[in-house]
Amino acid sequence: MHQELKLSLETLKKFSDDVPGLGNFANRALVSDYEGFVSILYNDIDLIVSKIEQNPELYKNDSEDRITIDIINQLCAMGYVASHEKKIGGHTDMLVEKPPKTWLWIGEAKIHSSYPYLFKGFRQLTTRYTSGTNDTNQGGMLIYIRQANTQNIMNKWRDYLNKINLRASTPFNLNTSPCNQNPLSFYSIHIHQRSGLPFTTRHIPLVLHFNPEDNS
Repeated sequence: MHQELKLSLETLKKFSDDVPGLGNFANRALVSDYEGFVSILYNDIDLIVSKIEQNPELYKNDSEDRITIDIINQLCAMGYVASHEKKIGGHTDMLVEKPPKTWLWIGEAKIHSSYPYLFKGFRQLTTRYTSGTNDTNQGGMLIYIRQANTQNIMNKWRDYLNKINLRASTPFNLNTSPCNQNPLSFYSIHIHQRSGLPFTTRHIPLVLHFNPEDNS
């Protein structure tokens, strides 16, 4: 990166909190490591999710793909290289890249219907799509929840993962931890099947329940 451009971006970064239109633009451009890339990406995904949650009635009949493509389109508008159904071990729901780096973040999206169905998605993410190597050792589960009480559903999903881990014939050493950015989200870390290294998944719910009890 040219020194003049870097200095200009550093200047923009100082004003990013005061000028909403700048968003995370400078942070995205200046990020220097994979951990930072994922952290900024999660900030942007959280922003997109919060916007979607403001109008759940508009998503009540949408498919997994339709909601996921909406998120991807908004990421692309922010400047990300994001895609749907790109083939990496299979057709990924959400892929975010950072060229010319080799950084990859892969997300698996599921409309919540049952915990075994969510677990199927978790295994797709962690055993089919990701390699678990240094530049792709984090991913996400996007869980579209149309039922009431998202907190209860996410608590049960977390318990389900822990119980599956305990019962597994080949334990994958899974541990879960809270997410400081969002109390409805949580992280899981386990030993990746392919790389043998720790793999971190952020489990991100979208609160899409809509059942107003007024008479309008």
